[in-house]
Amino acid sequence: GFSQEFIGERDAVSYLASGDISSGIALAFGADWTEERSEVDGVKDDASNAAVFGELKSTPNDQVELSLTLRYDDYSDFDGQLTGRAALSYALNDATTLRASIGTGYRAPSLYERFGPFAGGGTLDPESSRSIDLGIEHSYGDRGSVTATLFYTEIDDLIGFGVSPDCLPSQAFGCYTQLDDMTTSRGLELSGTYALTDRVRLSGAYTLTDAETDGDRLVRVPRHDLSLAVQADVTDRLQLGASVTHVADILDFPLDFSAPTALDDFTVIDLSARYAITDTASAYAAIDNVADADYETVRGFNAPERTVRFGIETTF
Repeated sequence: GFSQEFIGERDAVSYLASGDISSGIALAFGADWTEERSEVDGVKDDASNAAVFGELKSTPNDQVELSLTLRYDDYSDFDGQLTGRAALSYALNDATTLRASIGTGYRAPSLYERFGPFAGGGTLDPESSRSIDLGIEHSYGDRGSVTATLFYTEIDDLIGFGVSPDCLPSQAFGCYTQLDDMTTSRGLELSGTYALTDRVRLSGAYTLTDAETDGDRLVRVPRHDLSLAVQADVTDRLQLGASVTHVADILDFPLDFSAPTALDDFTVIDLSARYAITDTASAYAAIDNVADADYETVRGFNAPERTVRFGIETTF
């Protein structure tokens, strides 16, 4: 009853050029083309996207930086879409900078979301979005910095998974579908880094998110997401690191797709080490989920247990 063979391929070509038009004004522009192909048990599907984009950046003085970005996407199966972003940063002084941006977004559904053999929603349209954010950053010289950002996003035609009239009779368990009402996501992001010594650095981030559609909370979006990390240069060659991630207050549908209920909060601890064998080669090792926490980010799909990774990297 399950797919026996799945093949996915992607070809991409891109071009990017940048340069200064004059003192204080820089221009970047380019184009890219991507084609995706899938074959599931002999059934083939494909789609392509061609895009052109450009960014104009202006720094009229040492305090102000302005940027404007435009992009046009021409997807093979949907109408062309123009998106853009405008951003401003203003330095209050040598240590504190205000930032703001406003933009629009576009995402075409993937081949699997459209044509997947068990849950594909063939009538899906692209998502479109509008977003704005306001932030402030303060630095403590070479020691570190802290950043706070408020964000707000509106998404039309958000693609999700659930039971819908658009599902085929064979998809009684659900299919990829689109939410009828506008989805909003708003919240606060805090992040920071600080060097305790020349060899020990702390970093952390916290995101508070309120995401909903027509007054109902969006599933699989945690309200609280906290991460803390420490990195230490034990010697000139040996570097050790540890991180803790805590995620709380997530909703997801039960397996019968009735009203969403809470998933368990979880905490994951990771450890890492890296040793420079030479100036161009290093060995690394990592233990993910050291405490072997049993948790889910999607109901019914367990996250990886304790995992050990190691290898050697080299540059030349």
